[in-house]
Amino acid sequence: MINPYTRQPIPGPPEDKRVLYAELIYPFTVKPKELTIIPPVDDRGMASTTIGFITYHKGVLLNTFGYLSEPSKLTLDWRDPWYSSFDKKALKRFLRGAVMSFLYIEPYEVRHEVMARVKELEAWMDLGLRGREYIEMDEFEPLRKRVSEFLLKRNRVRIDGKERRPILDRTAFIEYSLTSSRFLVKPERLPLSTATIGVVIAYMTDGIPKEVTVDWELFSKRIQQVPTNAIDPAGPFPSYVTPDDNIFKWTNFLKKYEIPQVRSIAVSEALTKFHIPLGTILCLAAIWPAVIQIRRRKGVNGTQRLQYGVAAALVVFGLLIYPFTKVSIAKPSAMVTVQDDDAHDILYSLLKNVYRAFDFREESDIYDKLALSASGDLLADIYLQNRKSFEVQRAG
Repeated sequence: MINPYTRQPIPGPPEDKRVLYAELIYPFTVKPKELTIIPPVDDRGMASTTIGFITYHKGVLLNTFGYLSEPSKLTLDWRDPWYSSFDKKALKRFLRGAVMSFLYIEPYEVRHEVMARVKELEAWMDLGLRGREYIEMDEFEPLRKRVSEFLLKRNRVRIDGKERRPILDRTAFIEYSLTSSRFLVKPERLPLSTATIGVVIAYMTDGIPKEVTVDWELFSKRIQQVPTNAIDPAGPFPSYVTPDDNIFKWTNFLKKYEIPQVRSIAVSEALTKFHIPLGTILCLAAIWPAVIQIRRRKGVNGTQRLQYGVAAALVVFGLLIYPFTKVSIAKPSAMVTVQDDDAHDILYSLLKNVYRAFDFREESDIYDKLALSASGDLLADIYLQNRKSFEVQRAG
């Protein structure tokens, strides 16, 4: 097997296939406040062997898979195991904040995502749950709706100093594991101590804003510092807010970033049309009768000299007006040929325009932007196919 992260072969099993499994139980009568885990150590007090380990407290994951390098102390919180923690920074779980705030700044849209443990929301709202340990299956959807409505009202975002209309983009329970996270689509019975919910609220903009601020007001005795992260085309900018400094702010420092535009695509007319010099053709057609008369008659007289002069004048006039009297006629599709380089540029621009159009949310905006790249039946087909796919997605 190949490690998907390092792209290196995974070491095979040892020659000795025997595996030792040991389960050690330490009984106690009083709940301990602290545990110290001590690996086998050498004379310097460092681990003499490699021991990888994971810690759970009442089902709550306390650390991402790590290694004991020295004696490590674990402080236990029996009222809420989420706050049990090791003294070593390396032995912390990836998801540290019980409540977190994220800003995503993109062309034409700003999204504010709030992720929170459901248990933390008890400080600000009535969860309406029957029990204290679990979210039951029949409480799954009603709770999700109440949380989204609550955060939608308490979400104070300003874009360039003005409040925009918030659009509830998504609300979902999230399950974290050692290797990944996933959205819970179908109702499940969830432990209240680990249940996490995410709410995404979107705001439409005219382009990239100059400044976005979030006036964060959700603090409690437990929540005195909320991790934040602003993600723009240049990358993430992590920070945090506190009760004394509760403004989460993003400022546009992008210097060379170009906003993707939906625009008409210019294609060389030589690819799609014939250009016929109509004036020159008419001049040549007018010369033809004189040529026939000259060939029929023998000798040269005054009339023939005049005909020669008129014919010469028409030829010169036809050459002079050649660039100015062209008429464009569409080529039959079978005659249209495109070079590989031109085809690449045209296809890239068309696809970019079509995909970019569906970044807009208003139906009229989407249709207008599509009309820059498609027309007729093709325009209607693309629009209706995309609407149909969204209906399937919303249906789950």
